[in-house]
Amino acid sequence: MKIALASASKNSALILNRLNIVGLFDAVVDGSMVRNSKPDPEAFLLAAMRLGVEPKDCVVFEDAEAGVEAAKRAGMSVVGISKLAALPHADMVIAGLYQLVALLPDPAASIR
Repeated sequence: MKIALASASKNSALILNRLNIVGLFDAVVDGSMVRNSKPDPEAFLLAAMRLGVEPKDCVVFEDAEAGVEAAKRAGMSVVGISKLAALPHADMVIAGLYQLVALLPDPAASIR
């Protein structure tokens, strides 16, 4: 599984480096690399291209309506991170990433 960051922020690389997590991403696209900001899909499409994957095979985790719109316009699936009322166009909405843990298969089950 490949992971990219597509942010409107122009200092994403700086932040990722300071947090010492830049190595967790296979591609980083920020506001300094695109002409159009969200809801334009440019950042997401560039991230998919840098990952070498088709947009239809991407899942975006997004906390803003403009980002949800951009991802949908790019042809990507979207998991909204907020309240459902705030991101009604996302394919799925969760309150936080911690909720995804409950959806993962039990790793102990594969050992049995």
